[in-house]
Amino acid sequence: MKNFYFLEKDGIEYFTPKIMENERVFVAFTTRNKGVSKDCYDSLNLAFHTGDERENVIKNRLKLIEAFGFKESFLTCAEQVHSSRCVFVSEEQAGSGGFDHRESLKNTDGLITNLKNVPLTLFFADCVPVVMVDKHNFVAGIAHAGWKGTYEEISKKMLVEITGEYNSAFSEISVFIGPSIGSCCYEVDESLSDAFKRKFKGVGLKNKRNLDLAEINKYQLIELGVLEENILSLDICTSCNSDLFFSHRRDKKTGRQAGIVALL
Repeated sequence: MKNFYFLEKDGIEYFTPKIMENERVFVAFTTRNKGVSKDCYDSLNLAFHTGDERENVIKNRLKLIEAFGFKESFLTCAEQVHSSRCVFVSEEQAGSGGFDHRESLKNTDGLITNLKNVPLTLFFADCVPVVMVDKHNFVAGIAHAGWKGTYEEISKKMLVEITGEYNSAFSEISVFIGPSIGSCCYEVDESLSDAFKRKFKGVGLKNKRNLDLAEINKYQLIELGVLEENILSLDICTSCNSDLFFSHRRDKKTGRQAGIVALL
């Protein structure tokens, strides 16, 4: 957490990387607190697909957008189906799914854009938020990396998309990894742990059956050429910290916090 500020703005708690403080890029990872949702969604649930009342999610999203100063019509979201598909968000697509899940970008778990003031926003409750920023070519992206997306190398695919489209250098990409479930709490069955061990050479595998998904995503990016010092991870477990985060592994039925990136 040493590389991140923990801040509150207009009732929204969030973590943001310190090195973005004077940049034209906004990165935030929200907490579960200070929203209007009730019961297992208490209280800043930002996802429609959880079973929460739609009106509460809308109120929470409006609070989020107003706190950070973005236009409601530009909030852009993906369907999030645990795929490795990444989409470049065009002007026509900006605002997709902001206040209606049915209008989210379909079959997508990664969003990339070079548009200003378009907050790319995905939702998490244990899966890994991976934000990428190329300050030189002024492009940013965010990926939703659960175990399926991690295994299918969504982080690597997003990096290839960004560098291929904008001729970016791997060494110039900054990466920010948000809160996710840690290996302390993420035990998987033997067949899955064996599959990860074979594919990623044992990286991120702890005590034979516990996975560190954040570490595996980091490994994928370093393998392609991202500098290790350019990857900053919040290193905080969503399952261990019920006061700050929703966790599907811990609670099953629960809400979602957000990861956000926007060019300013």
